[in-house]
Amino acid sequence: MKKLFTIFIVFFAIKSYSQSGSQSYFKRLFDTRGLDQWDGNSTSPDQLEFAWAVPAHMEALVLMYEKTLEQKYAETLIKCFGNTIDRRDDLRNPTLGYPIVYDYRHISGAAWSTNHYNATTDTTGLPYSHLVHSANITYPMAKFAAIVKNNTAIQNLTYNSTGRYAGQNYITIANDLIQKIKETLAYHADQWYTEPGSTTIGYYKERNDNNPPIAFPGEILPFNMQSSVGRVLVQMYRATNENNYLTQLNQIANFIKSNTKLNPTLGSNVW
Repeated sequence: MKKLFTIFIVFFAIKSYSQSGSQSYFKRLFDTRGLDQWDGNSTSPDQLEFAWAVPAHMEALVLMYEKTLEQKYAETLIKCFGNTIDRRDDLRNPTLGYPIVYDYRHISGAAWSTNHYNATTDTTGLPYSHLVHSANITYPMAKFAAIVKNNTAIQNLTYNSTGRYAGQNYITIANDLIQKIKETLAYHADQWYTEPGSTTIGYYKERNDNNPPIAFPGEILPFNMQSSVGRVLVQMYRATNENNYLTQLNQIANFIKSNTKLNPTLGSNVW
């Protein structure tokens, strides 16, 4: 928990420096906290770390790489990507020899299931793949892919560390990340709904099949969770120029807009 708190503090510091242009202090803070490094592949059988902590670290790293283009941040980031994908529910056994994880429907898919957030406090129950966790995990991947796809100067750089992507160049890694993200979005596709009678409003819901072990089955996800997926779609559109991401993104934006109201003083919608 202490490490996660540190990551979030540094993450918000990076956000600040990216806007102010004063990079040296925050870069030094990030590096001296050891966040520019990572020890190696996790060996824990628990998927919970992929809900918030690992994605926060990856997001901080992708911001550092975006603002500095220093290869050391990309190297650590790609190692994190590789380990995270290796630990996906359906890939754990082929890549690491760990037991495959099955969700409450006995489906093993392109996600990272956990029973930690089940409706009961008994974390021995069957796991559920939360869309917000999938979005947290895939957002840094999508953003890195977009950075690479839109910068020819870095596409032929080679990742020289260990793990899934050892020895591959950045454009090859970016293309594989895009494919992996598509698989995760496809896994959650049955949670996507369009507003009855509308083609311009859409949203995600919690699953409601086979008695999911969560508190609000079938409910429309709150705005922050819709937005977490929305920003993945933004980066996927940047990385691929595929219009389906832009269409879906606009549907989520229209859903949020239709359920909020304009505050003219703030110049933005509030809820």
